[in-house]
Amino acid sequence: MVYGSDEEVLTSTVPFCLDGLEADDAVLAVTTDANIDLLHQVLGSSASQVKFVSADRWYQSPGRTLSAYYRYVDQHTAKSRRRRVRVIGEPVWQGRDALETVEWTRYEAAINIAFAPCPA
Repeated sequence: MVYGSDEEVLTSTVPFCLDGLEADDAVLAVTTDANIDLLHQVLGSSASQVKFVSADRWYQSPGRTLSAYYRYVDQHTAKSRRRRVRVIGEPVWQGRDALETVEWTRYEAAINIAFAPCPA
């Protein structure tokens, strides 16, 4: 999802979160601190059911990030018996050098394939 305003972020993410909560999915939002604040405000009491993580902390390296997502999906499906996990993932692109950008681009290309067999 490409967005240019707070409204565009909310138009896509709020229904995604609410639909997931209604379906009893685990919902994970890994995004900027500003977007976390926006989602908290708009989701109201439902925000307590969403796991929020700052993208700066989550997206340290592609391998670690992929592992963290796998652990989260495993913990919230197999162990807590949730049907699936919904993820809002917003990698940090700003401030990356050319080599890091290439590695994160590879990560983005691989993540959908990596999670194809998972309930996420």
